[in-house]
This record gives sequence, C-alpha cells and structure tokens, in this order.
Amino acid sequence: MKYFPDQNELQMRQRLKEFMEYHRRGPHQGFWRLKEHLMIPSDADMLKMVTPEQVVLTESMQVGQRHLQDSGYSQTADNIDDDDSNLSIEQQLAPWITTKNFLFATQAKAMLRLHRDGDPTGRGEVFSFIRISMKDIFVKAGEDYEQKMAEAENRPKSAHRYNVAEQQLIYKSEIERIWKAQFDSLSRKDEPELTAEDERRDRLQQQAIAAQMRQREATPMDSLSRASSADPGRDQSVDPEGSSRRVLRIKRLVDGEWRTEIIRDPAVIRAYVKNRQAIEEENTLTDSLAPTGDADKDRRAKKR
Repeated sequence: MKYFPDQNELQMRQRLKEFMEYHRRGPHQGFWRLKEHLMIPSDADMLKMVTPEQVVLTESMQVGQRHLQDSGYSQTADNIDDDDSNLSIEQQLAPWITTKNFLFATQAKAMLRLHRDGDPTGRGEVFSFIRISMKDIFVKAGEDYEQKMAEAENRPKSAHRYNVAEQQLIYKSEIERIWKAQFDSLSRKDEPELTAEDERRDRLQQQAIAAQMRQREATPMDSLSRASSADPGRDQSVDPEGSSRRVLRIKRLVDGEWRTEIIRDPAVIRAYVKNRQAIEEENTLTDSLAPTGDADKDRRAKKR
C-alpha cells in the first residue's frame, strides 16, 4: 500500500491474485507468496518490459511538468475536456495536452491551429498542436483572421458563416504545406540562411528577454553567495535561506580562468542549493557531525 497509494486494499488484492496466493494455513499462514509455477523475472527481462517509447513518454511528461512549474504555474492543466482557451500558450503546449489534441484531431473530434502560436520554428516548418474550435473559421498562414471574420459576419443571415467543405480543403492543404516544409527542412544538407523575417523575430525575442532582465535587475537583489576559500576550484557554497528576489552567484575555475554565472530563477536556485548541500554533507564524515545552530542543517544531520 505504501508503494501504490492510489490503490485501495481491494484493488491491491485483485492485482496480487494475478501472480501470488494468500496462505490461510500452514507454515506461511497470513502471507502472500509467489505462485509456484511463476518465477521472478531477471533484471534483463525487467528492462525488456519497458520500451524506449515508454521512457520517452515519461520523460517528456516530466520535462513539461518541470517547465510549467519553473514558469510559475503551481497547478498543471491536465483536463482538456473543458474549454482550455483561457489557458496560456505555455499551458496549452504541455505534452499531455498536445498529445490528446493530436489524437482527437486524427479522430476528427478536434481541429488544430497548425500555424502561428505553438510553432517553435516560427517559420511554418512544424505543426502547432494547440486545439481550436471546430465551429471557428480556419485561415491559412499569412491570411488576416480579422478580415475573414468580418467577411463572415457581413454575409446574409440566411447564409452560413462559411462553407464547411471549403474549410476542410483549406485545413488539409495547410497540413500538406507544413508537412512538405518540414520534410524539405530536415532533408537539407546545407545550413539554411537566416531571412530578414528570421532576424526580425530573433531581434524581438532578444529585446523581450532584455526587458525582462532589466525589470528583474531594477528590483533590489542580494547575493546568496558565500566565498569558499578552502577549495577555490569548486563551486561556491551558498546560503539556502533567501527570498525569491535573491540571486545565486556561482564562481567556477575553468581552464585556469574564474567565471561567474548569475542564476535568477528561484526553482533553479533551490535545486542547485539542495544538490550542493547533499554533496557537501555526503563528503562529511558522520562521526564529525555536530550541532551547528542551523535548525535545517541540524535536522538533516540528525536524520543522516
């Protein structure tokens, strides 16, 4: 029950019965034991039960969850049966949502945006798996959505807003266009040259990042760093106590040259500090542990 907290006792018994039997009497009374005709699989056989695809799916989910948490979303959206149009682009691009969107689209239960937001290339070489309403008007890449909507609204009330068959043809043509663009891009032997649009998009992205950095730097920040003179070649140890406004300054000796890296993401800071503490404490002999006055450090030492 400790290892499967989502299962109740009845469910656990049903699963155990598949490969174990409960002894009501005899020398093993009161215990579950493996059925006589079954053998515990070896480590190699265990690995064969887990496919590479399952590993990739699991890691993709974990990366998506970590990205949302690092972006400040305390709760990850996992229910797409409801209207998810009020979610941010970051949330709508969670791998479990885009996967379901794709599956629904292949079953003709949903439509995908295909281009614009959700296309990481920004140049129409990858599909956007963000779901859109099947009742909405679908436009090709580069067409003015507002203009199409205005044309639909100006139609006589007795007429439909758009031709369904025509919309399906446009949708399929966009799928074919993006597929061909992706195939051509992946098939190229030479490195593609950046277009003026690529440079403009990159410049806008760099400006947005710079604006965020200026906004953060405008807020008073303290350094979490505490120089470690005993071992100058190692990362500086850090004080874990700090507000979300503080930064982590890491000083490393690389090829005889000191390099300083400043980390501002609170999630990365917490992960680094935790890992640094674990390394330092593991390198400390258990017999030499003594009360330090730091409640958190003393609690970890006592547990160890």
